[in-house]
Formats: sequence, C-alpha cells, structure tokens
Amino acid sequence: MDSRVEFDGCVLNTMHVQPRQPTKLDRLSLVVRMPKSEAPCFVTTAGGWSATHGWTPAKWDSRETAMGSMRYNFVPYVLLTDSDRGFCLFVDSVRGWKLESSEPTMQLDTQGDQLELRLNS
Repeated sequence: MDSRVEFDGCVLNTMHVQPRQPTKLDRLSLVVRMPKSEAPCFVTTAGGWSATHGWTPAKWDSRETAMGSMRYNFVPYVLLTDSDRGFCLFVDSVRGWKLESSEPTMQLDTQGDQLELRLNS
C-alpha cells in the first residue's frame, strides 16, 4: 500500500491486491471499523439535493442517498466524525466499482459499540 499525506491532512491510500494463487472474485469489499463514540455525526452526498447529514444512523446504505438521476446507487462522499476528527471517504470516479442497482456500493452498520462502513466494489 502506498500512502501520501497532503498539507491539509488528507491521506491518499493506494492499495494493490494480489492473490497468492489464481482466484476468481465476484466481489471485493473494504471494511472500515471504528468506535461508535468517535463518529456520532454522519454526512453523505451524491451531489445536488441528495445530501444526508445529522446523527449517525444505526444502519444506512448508498441506495438511500444516491441521486435519482444517477444510473446506479453510487455515493462518492461519506464522512463519519466527532467534530474533532473524522474518517472521510471521497471517490472521484466509478471506475473499478461493480455497479448493480439491486446492491448497495456502500453500507454502514452498528455492531455494539462499533461502526462498520463496508465499501463493495
């Protein structure tokens, strides 16, 4: 994995995944887990009027925020924060994502005192 820290604190992570043996994958997910106490606030948008913001819900998926004018349920921006620090994901392209209208590209779920953000590509 390559990481680059920008002057404003933004970190660009580039991951290269290589299987040890030939493998067929139907889907690959990146799972981000964090303490629920560090992310009481939630912001997401697909652009335009499709923004969601407020207290972090117990469950959410990208189908709830995606714009009706977009072809799929892709959401390019998600922020989980406690106002002092946060985890922000932003994506500039749908390239490489497996886009199916029936399945969410992103899911948020609360499990006890943990939050889990699942990115399905």
